[in-house]
Amino acid sequence: MNTVDKGRLGEEQAAEHLRSIGYIIVEKNFRTRWGEVDIISTRENVIAFIEVKTWRGIDPLELHRVFTTAKRRRMTLCAQMFMDRHKEFSGYMIRFDLMYLRPDGSLVGFYENVLT
Repeated sequence: MNTVDKGRLGEEQAAEHLRSIGYIIVEKNFRTRWGEVDIISTRENVIAFIEVKTWRGIDPLELHRVFTTAKRRRMTLCAQMFMDRHKEFSGYMIRFDLMYLRPDGSLVGFYENVLT
């Protein structure tokens, strides 16, 4: 299985986990000229822009490396574009999350509000 296939499988498993805890998946792989958001989901009055990482051998304490300054900027721009296109979510609180899975699909962690 190549890296792209592993990433897609991880995103599917992440979406299943989110559904199991009450999230509604709004969109997957939202692309703009600035980048991509893996999963956009809602629960109650929160809209979450979620980065999914499927990695082997990284210490969860090192996950801050995922959100470089450039990645933060790209995710924020993608979220702004999504919100501009989808006025139905204008009253929602915006949040940026990270979901980290092992290659076998097991959840390592779901970290909410990682860009604050």
